Amino acid sequence: MKKRSERIDVVVELAQREEDAAAEQFSAAKNALAQAETQLQDLQNYYQGYVSRFGAQTQNVKASDLAKSRSFLQQLAAALDAHQQQINALQQQLQLKRQFWHRLHLKTQSLMDLQQRYRREEAEELDRKDQKQLDEWVSQRRASSDEGCS
Repeated sequence: MKKRSERIDVVVELAQREEDAAAEQFSAAKNALAQAETQLQDLQNYYQGYVSRFGAQTQNVKASDLAKSRSFLQQLAAALDAHQQQINALQQQLQLKRQFWHRLHLKTQSLMDLQQRYRREEAEELDRKDQKQLDEWVSQRRASSDEGCS
């Protein structure tokens, strides 16, 4: 029959795989958020640059061009808002993935601690058996040598 520590090896391995998969998902979510934040920053920079150019060109500009520019700025502002909402959603996803990974990490750690305890208990049991056998052997040797001396 297999020892408890050997039987739990499979459980620990599965828990580690689950934790690793969750860590990969957490990392992917972190990268997606970082990319979205970079894109938002680029979009904000573009918006600010366009606003600066638009403000500098207000003289000698046709009313239709002003209306087009204003409409474009409104579209950019809407895009900024939508992108910010996307980032908020990504932040929530990242938080959930972090919590999920953390739960799996704690589970894996607990299983590894249990595995170590099983191994320690098995080693102690083996030491006790070895000591008992040694004690019995010594007792038998003494009994043999006492019989030989009589």
